Amino acid sequence: MSESSQEPKPSSYVVFLSGTHVTGKETLAVSLSKALSCPWLKAETILDSADFGARSQAKKGYDYSEVFGRIWVSKMRRTGFLPDGKISDGESEVQVPKMLGTNCVALTTCHAMRKPARDAIREVMLAQSIKTIFAIMHITKETLSGRTLGAEEPGLAERIMGEKIADIEEPLEEEKDVILVDSIHDVDTSFIEIKEGIRRQLAGL
Repeated sequence: MSESSQEPKPSSYVVFLSGTHVTGKETLAVSLSKALSCPWLKAETILDSADFGARSQAKKGYDYSEVFGRIWVSKMRRTGFLPDGKISDGESEVQVPKMLGTNCVALTTCHAMRKPARDAIREVMLAQSIKTIFAIMHITKETLSGRTLGAEEPGLAERIMGEKIADIEEPLEEEKDVILVDSIHDVDTSFIEIKEGIRRQLAGL
């Protein structure tokens, strides 16, 4: 393999904490962002925008991953998500040092994302020399159904379930940058699992 064809080596990493609406992401995000000494970015609207745009363009024959990546990068740049820029945590802006080493650039929370979206994010983040770590709050269909049916009006709950089933598919074994966390665990247990998963991921950098 020639030097020009080698993939860029990541110099930092970003953690994507994702899951459906009842998996406790935000509770975990507060503790994780402090433990990782990084800002917390809420990227639900960015994910929705990139996914919607990519799906729309895919119907016209364009590549989903390419369109998703382009929209994702554009939106993230608007928030200041660049290795040598500023990252907003929703309340203040945090200056990110230019030499990041293996520091965490950000903890990013978003809805449950499917594999095509994760693939696109991996590619565009690596192009920025940033390693991706996906901490997925996994939930079974039965647990999701029980929590949703108990919290929502029946008609709305059924509609939510119909939309969410595809979102809770387990990641493929080939996705080596994924930490799968059982969302039925308590917050403290999930926190430890994610921290240990991050440690293992970084050991391979």
